[in-house]
Amino acid sequence: MALIAIIGTGYVGLTTGACFAHIGHEVVCVDIDEAKIALLNEGRIPIHEDGLENIVREQLETGRLRFVTDTASAVGDREFIYLCVPTPQGPDGSADMSYIDLAARQIAPHLTRGAVVVNKSTVPVGSTRLVEQALARSDIGVVSNPEFLREGSAVDDFMNPDRVVIGADDQSAATRVASLYLGVRAPIMITDAASAETRMRVPPRTCMVSNRRELDTPQNRMGSQGERSVSLRVARLELAPGRRPGAPFSRLVAPP
Repeated sequence: MALIAIIGTGYVGLTTGACFAHIGHEVVCVDIDEAKIALLNEGRIPIHEDGLENIVREQLETGRLRFVTDTASAVGDREFIYLCVPTPQGPDGSADMSYIDLAARQIAPHLTRGAVVVNKSTVPVGSTRLVEQALARSDIGVVSNPEFLREGSAVDDFMNPDRVVIGADDQSAATRVASLYLGVRAPIMITDAASAETRMRVPPRTCMVSNRRELDTPQNRMGSQGERSVSLRVARLELAPGRRPGAPFSRLVAPP
């Protein structure tokens, strides 16, 4: 079990938080909208998503899911902090990163040493660097973990994805984020941050990946945690020679 904070209870944040609680993590979701937080704490959700309200109610009862408005107290003891805030399109078509920047600056003073901040919002390439600069803390890891959730099937997309993409320059932080998905049976692809952010723009079923069978080899499987024995299939994506980050990958290989 990991301690996770979700910043933002919109479509992505609510689904991510509820599903992480469903697979056994302790999750606190934060939002400045007091009326929404009150609604969520009653087990009611402001969106229509098949199965999500039942999961929220179940996890509220177990105590693994909470909804609060105080960001500082919510993130103080968390190992992982997911940024799930809006990135609306500006007049010029570019993503407005002000909410991401503000969220990172607000949480920075309250994070415990060694925590990992995970960007789950829809963001352009280079956003991991922006978060790092806003945090201004060398003791905090920053990881990109793009979402591929479709309206109407978001719960199923989280629990049964084609793949989980994790990008970071700090491979230790990326591996820690990968461990959060032990309850999700899907290939986990670890790459650099820019490539993960590029994959955010591509529907998962259209990503061109070869040699997928390599993910299922015995050396890619990790042992049990506690009483559960689950297979964590992890791959490191290698760029083809001469390719820039975000270009098609040549192969999947097991991490060293």
